[in-house]
Amino acid sequence: MMEEERSKIFVMLRPLCIKVLRTPSRQTIDELNSMVNELTSIDPKLVEYVVFPLRVSLKQPNMDPVLIERLVTCVTSVVTRSTILSRELFEELFRLSCVLLDEKLIKQRYEKLSYTEDIIYVALRMLLAVLQNSSHELMIGLLSGGQQLPVVGHCVSTLLSVIQHQTFKDVQLTAMDCLAALSGMHSSMLSLLSAIALDSEDVDISWVKDPSTIGSGLAGASATFSSFLPGIVVSFCELVTKDSKAGQKVISSGLLIWVHFVSLVMNNGEHDAAINCGRTENDVSDGEHDKRLEVKRDKKWWKETSQKLNVLITRISQLMSHTSWLVRCTLCAWSYYLLTHCSDVLTLSTSKCFEVLITLQSDCIPVVSSTSSILLQTYSDRFVTSNSGSLISTFEENIFNLCSSLSKSLLSLGDEQKLCTLKLLLGYVKLLGPHISGLSYSVSHLKALCLGLAKCLQLELSDIRIMEEQQVNIQQDGFMRWTLPLRFVHFQNHEIFHCIEEICLYVGCHVQLEPVIDQLMEIFCSLELHRKEAVLVIKNVMLGATGTLSPVTLDRHDLLIQQVKELIAEFTSPNHWQCRTSSGTEVESSPHKDGVLSFKQLNSNVLLVCLLVQCVGTFAQVVGGSFEPLLQTTIYPLMEKLGDHNAMISHCAHHSLSLIAHHCGYASISSLITANADYLVNAVSLNLRSIAVHPEAPTVMKAVLLYGDAEVLPLMQDSIDELMFALDIHQEKEFAFWPVLLTLVKAIVKWFPSKVMHATQAEHRHHNLNDDEEHSKVSSASVREFFINYHKQKLDLQADEETEQSDTSDTTNSTTEPNKKKKLSPHHQAALEVLKRCTYFVATNVLRTKLVVLDAVALGLVALQDVQDELLPQVHKMWPAYIKRFTESNPLVVLKATEVLVTMADVCRDFLRRRVSKEVWPVLMSKLEQLASTSRTAGTNYRHTSSYKLQRTVLDNAALLADKLEMTADDHEKLAHACIPYLDCNQPMELQAKCRNCLEALATSHADLLWLLLQQIRPNQDVQPPHASLKPYKFPPHQASVDYQNIVDIFLGY
Repeated sequence: MMEEERSKIFVMLRPLCIKVLRTPSRQTIDELNSMVNELTSIDPKLVEYVVFPLRVSLKQPNMDPVLIERLVTCVTSVVTRSTILSRELFEELFRLSCVLLDEKLIKQRYEKLSYTEDIIYVALRMLLAVLQNSSHELMIGLLSGGQQLPVVGHCVSTLLSVIQHQTFKDVQLTAMDCLAALSGMHSSMLSLLSAIALDSEDVDISWVKDPSTIGSGLAGASATFSSFLPGIVVSFCELVTKDSKAGQKVISSGLLIWVHFVSLVMNNGEHDAAINCGRTENDVSDGEHDKRLEVKRDKKWWKETSQKLNVLITRISQLMSHTSWLVRCTLCAWSYYLLTHCSDVLTLSTSKCFEVLITLQSDCIPVVSSTSSILLQTYSDRFVTSNSGSLISTFEENIFNLCSSLSKSLLSLGDEQKLCTLKLLLGYVKLLGPHISGLSYSVSHLKALCLGLAKCLQLELSDIRIMEEQQVNIQQDGFMRWTLPLRFVHFQNHEIFHCIEEICLYVGCHVQLEPVIDQLMEIFCSLELHRKEAVLVIKNVMLGATGTLSPVTLDRHDLLIQQVKELIAEFTSPNHWQCRTSSGTEVESSPHKDGVLSFKQLNSNVLLVCLLVQCVGTFAQVVGGSFEPLLQTTIYPLMEKLGDHNAMISHCAHHSLSLIAHHCGYASISSLITANADYLVNAVSLNLRSIAVHPEAPTVMKAVLLYGDAEVLPLMQDSIDELMFALDIHQEKEFAFWPVLLTLVKAIVKWFPSKVMHATQAEHRHHNLNDDEEHSKVSSASVREFFINYHKQKLDLQADEETEQSDTSDTTNSTTEPNKKKKLSPHHQAALEVLKRCTYFVATNVLRTKLVVLDAVALGLVALQDVQDELLPQVHKMWPAYIKRFTESNPLVVLKATEVLVTMADVCRDFLRRRVSKEVWPVLMSKLEQLASTSRTAGTNYRHTSSYKLQRTVLDNAALLADKLEMTADDHEKLAHACIPYLDCNQPMELQAKCRNCLEALATSHADLLWLLLQQIRPNQDVQPPHASLKPYKFPPHQASVDYQNIVDIFLGY
């Protein structure tokens, strides 16, 4: 500083210093403090002059506490803007700060001053300013030992007491800064501590890569602080591990202070110097030294201190699971510095430090995982050179120990601890990288790894959803992303599963594939308990070989193809692929039909099949387009599982086929099926000829029809013929074939929509547009049209009777005419063949077959409605067997027959009018009347029964049937009589609503009939004539036990 500027500052400060010296008051102290704060710097020669009046005032024992606080603040402002060169001033301010921080000494020096957080905070700030702004020589003298050792010890113990007992975080953080400054900590570390204390969002962590930023201190600091190391490390260990109230800033700063002092005292350089030279820094022959504070750092001391620090390091390393990312990030630096500075001394703790870094490498927060990865890479680049072999061997041994202890860990640890253990294993695998390939040369290491992973993934088999049956078809358009829902015995947190998956990916990427797969296949073949888990590990290991983590060479790709071929051959073998997945009586594709399997065993088989199917899709993902030649051997087994009755197996097969289609260049599964239809059709046709040996053939055919397209049907004509022939021959296995025939007619209806259907829909749309107009016009013309239609219906009825009498003669004459029938298209011919067989099987005694046959009848009618010449004779042949379904005792069969009748009426129309009126309508109406008394007194559970569903269906469709078939007034009257009991308020609400809808539909064509019937059930109601010339009419008294008065009045609008 220039002389003129120094003189100018002196002139400015001199009057205020004199005022403070003569009359220290709040005003004068504040004025001096304000003027000092306006200055950017103060010449060191002026510091002693400015501080002198403040020192004099602070020596007065009766000073006002507020003035003491302001005086200390002013001293801090002066020291912060200058450098202390005077030893006397340094020692006085240092001792004054320590006195203000000591609860006992402060009461002895100042009578009125209390030990409060405010005075502690200003005293800490003054101490920090003194330590940071004193000359280098003064700081070295303070830490030189000898007579200064008790002074430093008192300061350290005072600061530790403040950190432990004060709860105000700013006080704790400032005390930590003082400790760091006392040891001469690197400036970048002090800046980081300040950033953490200020809760800065931009905390720069680049300092962690420079080892010189921590553990560095002033000359003599290592020897001096070795005397106080136990108190420092124990106090900070308690603070960061046990103090639940300490926030992330306090814990992070505490970790840095802890590792700084440990690195300062226990660093490799100090150890080498002490051991090699055979002396310690404290070996100074000075009789005035306080021998009680001296530490002789010999071999015994280094060993014992290392062992004790290992206990604390183990405790602190548990902060890996701390919720704060800043604490975990700081813990990375903590471990890194112990490794870089103290690895030769703290040999017992080296593995624990690696464990922290490796575990946090898999942290869910990117900044933590990236920091850990950077530090590990930095350590490897800087320190692992010629010693890399031994380090790799250490890592491999750690992997072996971890895998061997996984079984015990699964039983004794919670999910968090299990996750930490697996993250540690993942970290070791990541750290080894390509060097992990050495594991493949050790059978014991490889077996421990594979078996440990398989045991971790033990699947839960008690979930009832595993046996859920397929209800609806899966959406097959495009690429489907689906995940197999898995539950595990040993954990519920799926993050553990993802961690194991990642371990498998890295193993598959870097380890030689053949030994790993061979070891896993040995587990698969020899340990039935872990067979599923071995498949799951194989799947993820193969995924790791896809090149997502490292590029795949040509030789490795050829090896992958060969490995995939061998695995597919093993997985699709009948012993595994066709294991039993159901305990039902349906025909299974499994060759093992003897014995009864438990629920868990069936669940286990289902999961095994799912995982095997998933693996095949994964193999396509692994080898890409090279998988296409393997389609000849894989598409048939996959189609078998796609048509499986189990929902989970079917979904897995669909997902695998979706993966295959995606990676082999097909747009969808249907495109994949069409392109490979020749393999499928040939295999299905051959296997249908020996259905006893290949019971899965109908299932494959069903899947092809479900997920294929119209181009497949012409190719499948031979398979359809074989299926029909097999059904005729093996009628005892009828249920194995009928679901396929049902799927066939469904596919025909879907792929070849009827022209008649389109025309009918267009007509309905046109009718709906003019519906309001037609119903709004009531005139003499509409009345005239009603009577004409009525007369026409009577004439049609007479004509039907005459036609029936002449059927025999017409049939005789028609045989003499030449055959002019048009040849049917393939899809019509297939539907006709199905309908022919329905004629025989509709009367089967097997309920589920009967229901499937009735469904096939309904769809077959729709498929053939464009060829009425073939449809109507077939309906005529089927009619005798079909109408007997309405008289069965099982309501479910009657319900299904009613639904078929609605479709039949839609397709056949007038052809069925007389048949339905004579043979079906009375039976249906009788059932409706019988069930009315049951539903009237039934509870809420009744609505889940088949009888209830039958009532609902008949009420829904009866009026529609009568309208479509243009049935007679007598039939409409029967319907109205059957509906009336459902107007009872005790009937279920839904049936009442259906009944009202049915009567409203009936009123559009037979309003007078309905009016008369409703009037008859109104009790003792006279009908008033519209004119006085007419006589009133009185209906006969109503004898029913139910009062319909209210509902009829509402219905008729009274």
